[in-house]
Amino acid sequence: MFPNRMRLLLRYIVCIAFIMVSIKMNSQKNPSNLYDLSEEEIPFYELIEIEEQPEAGSIFARMIEGLGFRLYWATYGLTAQDFEYRITPESRSTGETLVHIADLTRTIYSSVTRKSGTDLPSHQDLDLSQKRTYSLVLLSEIAHILKNSTIEDIENYTIDFIRNGQTVSFSFWNLINGPIADAIWHTGQIASFRRASGNPFPSNISLLTGKVMR
Repeated sequence: MFPNRMRLLLRYIVCIAFIMVSIKMNSQKNPSNLYDLSEEEIPFYELIEIEEQPEAGSIFARMIEGLGFRLYWATYGLTAQDFEYRITPESRSTGETLVHIADLTRTIYSSVTRKSGTDLPSHQDLDLSQKRTYSLVLLSEIAHILKNSTIEDIENYTIDFIRNGQTVSFSFWNLINGPIADAIWHTGQIASFRRASGNPFPSNISLLTGKVMR
């Protein structure tokens, strides 16, 4: 157990270091190979156990980690056929749903980093596999930021829109019941879609513990 936890912790530290460097690189341009990571490098394979006392930042971070873990495994091993699947001709396909989750993740990232426009990493030129990695990488950075956030910091994590030349802001509470809950909702849709397309969610994943059952 202890070596396994150390392995996960080391993987998390390496991933965070990569994210901070890659997002800095991505502030000016978005090379397509920036998100060409191996499965071992992509965050949220498993969740690291939390031992400290719950605080506002760590509680919100765990919500993001729960989303990341679900998204990792809901999108793990999807094929081109899975990405093309849609329930009805009018509905989003699995691939289009993944793109929407990437948009939502970008909104959340914008709120907690207080960045916008060209300062935000873009996923427009990425393929679907890279968009998956993009979302998971940003979610990992969001969780890291939240774990180190005070109540005062969190109060400033607003969703900002420009309407008619004026900035309209919504509080962090709206961030939770808006894009965060929406991303969880759509991740569940992908899990349902992949079952319908013949590639069900892996049976050895425990969403309760955040672990891969061996």
